[in-house]
Amino acid sequence: MTEQNKHPEESGLDLFRPTAEDERKGITGITMEQEIVSVATLRARKRRRRAVMLSAISLFVVALVIISGALITRYDPFKNRDYSGNGNGTTVTFTIRSGQSTAQVAEELESAGVIADADKFLEVYTKESKGKYLQPGTYELQQHMSSSSAIKTIIEANSNVLYLAIPQGKRMSETIDLIVSGSDGAFTRKQVEDAVSNYTQYGVPSNFPSIEGWLHPGEYRFPKGTDIKKVIQTMVDKTKADLKEAGVSGDQKIFEVLTIASIVELEAQPKDYVAVAGIIENRLNNPDGETSGLIQSDATVT
Repeated sequence: MTEQNKHPEESGLDLFRPTAEDERKGITGITMEQEIVSVATLRARKRRRRAVMLSAISLFVVALVIISGALITRYDPFKNRDYSGNGNGTTVTFTIRSGQSTAQVAEELESAGVIADADKFLEVYTKESKGKYLQPGTYELQQHMSSSSAIKTIIEANSNVLYLAIPQGKRMSETIDLIVSGSDGAFTRKQVEDAVSNYTQYGVPSNFPSIEGWLHPGEYRFPKGTDIKKVIQTMVDKTKADLKEAGVSGDQKIFEVLTIASIVELEAQPKDYVAVAGIIENRLNNPDGETSGLIQSDATVT
């Protein structure tokens, strides 16, 4: 059979057959095989593809149900997100504790049945609070109040109250800053400084160089319009009450106790107060010791 009479498929396959030279070199070439697939095999493959597709769809549906459930739990479209009006007449005595965040207050208001939804409360608070804070205290609210009504009730309850919060460990200058900033414009810094300059009028012993150590930390509520001297006197009286309860009396002893307490507070953590106070006492009572009777702490040297 001549080259021209060869079958086309046969001629095509010849392209992949090794030459005599290739065979001597060990090159066997490429073998082209035609896959013969039965009808049964094709049906089995189709069933497998269908099974894989159904599994994928099932996994997608399960994931969709889980995600939808979580979203509905968090953002229930059927939940009443806010009540209307000022409440249903059932009184709820509600307390905001010191240090609570607005979000924590909202959660507790919802749990108490005062508002319908904590998240809605936060949305309304952001829009309507106008820079006013939910101050610690006890408030008379009602069940089923609108978020707006609950916020207004709490804020207005403090509209005639001067609220001051003085953390522990503040120096006199820092306490004055807090009184001025917390007074919402009622007191200027000069007014407060003038009020504390004549400190003996509040019963502070004259052997003290200033009112430092006598301005007791804590939360204070005064009627709006209260004189600054009344504020200072209240803080000093709380310190006096603490000293009396601790059995500290006499101007010199009070001076020593408050002075050492101030140093300890600057130098140590509460768990170390006793130890540091003991070290100070030992140094003061040992003039021939390593520090020659001097305290020599960072706070006192500075």
